[in-house]
Amino acid sequence: MYRYFTKGFIAIAMILAAAGSAQAQGPIGNDQYAFKVYAVDVGFYPIIQVYFRTWDQNRDPLQNVNYANIGLMVKGRNYEPTIFDPQTRQTQYTIETLQNRQEGFRTVLVLDCSLSMAGKPFADAQNALIRYVEAKRPTDQIGIIAIRDEAEGFQLVSGFEKDPTLLYQRISDIKCDGKSTRLYDAIAGAIEMSASASQGGTSNASNERAVLNSIVVFSDGHDEGSAVARDELMNRIGQMPVPVPIFSLAYSKSNTEHFRNLEALSKGSFGRYWTHTDSQELSATVQKIHQINRSDYVVSFRSYVEVDGGKHPFKIGLSYPSNSGRFIWEDGVFEAIDSPAQHIPETRDQYMYAQSMIPVLPNGCPYVGCEAQTTAMPAPAPVPAPAPAPPVAAPVAPEALSVEPAPAAKASDQSSDEGEEAEPKSFLDENGALLGLGAGILALLIAILSWVRGGGGPKGGGGTSTGSRNSAPRLGSSYDVDTQL
Repeated sequence: MYRYFTKGFIAIAMILAAAGSAQAQGPIGNDQYAFKVYAVDVGFYPIIQVYFRTWDQNRDPLQNVNYANIGLMVKGRNYEPTIFDPQTRQTQYTIETLQNRQEGFRTVLVLDCSLSMAGKPFADAQNALIRYVEAKRPTDQIGIIAIRDEAEGFQLVSGFEKDPTLLYQRISDIKCDGKSTRLYDAIAGAIEMSASASQGGTSNASNERAVLNSIVVFSDGHDEGSAVARDELMNRIGQMPVPVPIFSLAYSKSNTEHFRNLEALSKGSFGRYWTHTDSQELSATVQKIHQINRSDYVVSFRSYVEVDGGKHPFKIGLSYPSNSGRFIWEDGVFEAIDSPAQHIPETRDQYMYAQSMIPVLPNGCPYVGCEAQTTAMPAPAPVPAPAPAPPVAAPVAPEALSVEPAPAAKASDQSSDEGEEAEPKSFLDENGALLGLGAGILALLIAILSWVRGGGGPKGGGGTSTGSRNSAPRLGSSYDVDTQL
């Protein structure tokens, strides 16, 4: 399941020959490098896969693109590439080439069968087509068009086919007998064939899905009598929602005047262009086409946008070389869908595997500024429980102040001896001795008064008396000490 987009592309002027010029959607870039996003796969949502092609100043693929080269934004917020799940240590997006992945390609081989190619050049061209089939992977599909004197200007030799044996046979059966070369009509037919295949079923339900269509043309670039003019064909290429790169292998024994037609078509479609003066060189060139296709990059990331069926913007940025600090960005859109793959038994394992490769972050935040929250944090130190309040001391009678401290007090003293902070002393603890002395003096005065009232001493006639003389006065009585004296 794919969603393609074209927003944000730079329009580049293609300077053409005498026929004029046309505008084509070009890759985002500068004089040093460029890139082009050509597919967005949401079949395993919330995992999203973005496919793109890169070029250097020689139009060769960029090498070793990694986290330092790629930027990612979702709804205007930057993803932090170094955030990883603390358990699995998997990052929130990955970057890899198609070399070791399962996705396939569709290619339409277009062979010029005019008499100008007859003999050894045509045999070498057929051999190059066979070499291209030999180098394909099992998931790759190949179709074949021969430029011959047919009503449409070409013959459909084979639809998209995976079986190499059938393709070898069909290539061998092609005849070189054309009297005219309707090159543009044949390329237009190849583009329509690629577009129909893209609409017919690019589904993530199979690892054998094709993610890119391309066209490989073997010709001298000369067109005769096409119903589609070059300018019109260039405009069609420029308006295609899904780019189809055209790889041109230009060959002629003598006249290279028309090579520029193939060059314009290739540059306008994000493809490549090679010239040959020896037809035996064609076989070596087709190997480069496979290498270019397999050097495309895939950025896979987890979206944290809830499933709502809506379209949401994102941006892919490329900075090259690493740490140059200058990014070029291309806009894209993905749909937040409930992936069918998770509900289909045949694809459920693939869906679960894709989810495990980029697990959900614990706090659900992959953006810049969230990294401190996503790394494994130590458990907080336990907070000590508050100490219980000291018990309120009961009132102590004066005669009990000299008693040995209670066991609880001893325990407190022992804790202080062990280094713990001593509790504050009460008023009785600090002034107990003074209170005890005062109580003793008071008791002595009371005893003297009692003895005087009882008639003791010089006025009492001597002797010792017991009973009431030693009794303490009753509080509140009418007893008058002065009278007795």
